[in-house]
Amino acid sequence: MCVGRKFLAIAALLLSSAANAATFLVAINTPQYAGMNATLIFDFVDGGSPDNTVSVDSFSFNGVLGAAIVIGSVSGQIDSKLVFQDAQFFNEFQQRMTLGSSLSFIVVSTDGSDASSFPDSFSLFLLDELGASSLVGTSDPTGANTLARLDLAGAFENYAPDILTIAPLAVPEPASRVLFVLPIAILLILRKYKIKLLSTEAA
Repeated sequence: MCVGRKFLAIAALLLSSAANAATFLVAINTPQYAGMNATLIFDFVDGGSPDNTVSVDSFSFNGVLGAAIVIGSVSGQIDSKLVFQDAQFFNEFQQRMTLGSSLSFIVVSTDGSDASSFPDSFSLFLLDELGASSLVGTSDPTGANTLARLDLAGAFENYAPDILTIAPLAVPEPASRVLFVLPIAILLILRKYKIKLLSTEAA
């Protein structure tokens, strides 16, 4: 493959991976629940193909964290980064905590979708310390008192606007992505050809 075609292939790969993501800042205001024991729950349900992932990071919290329970394909910790994969149908992370006045985190999801299958979905709940009943009444149409639900490749629905805010975070514009991707692709190509040149001179 010629240099130009290699360059374009690398650039296209990096650009496509940067474009297929959605990022949201989620904040929950809980001053009325401060000091209460609660369970924050994230559910990730596989609707079908293609494969997707959701990550939760940049967790900010002024309460006290307790034990965590993991079900399915979830890795990491809430105070660093959680990664949800849809290798299984149902995937859940439960975090016991003593609530402070607020908490926030960033949700990043791939947005692959297939018209022949249901979309993957990511939901969050705020339940009592036993994880049995919701601390908050919401407008969730299913009656499950979900705080919010993200259908991948769709909208992030807020069912508790009195305590919850969801703000989409800007992703890099195409021009800025190109400025980021091009130097990486060039360096990879130059590195390969430098190795070839050194091998020729040595011979």
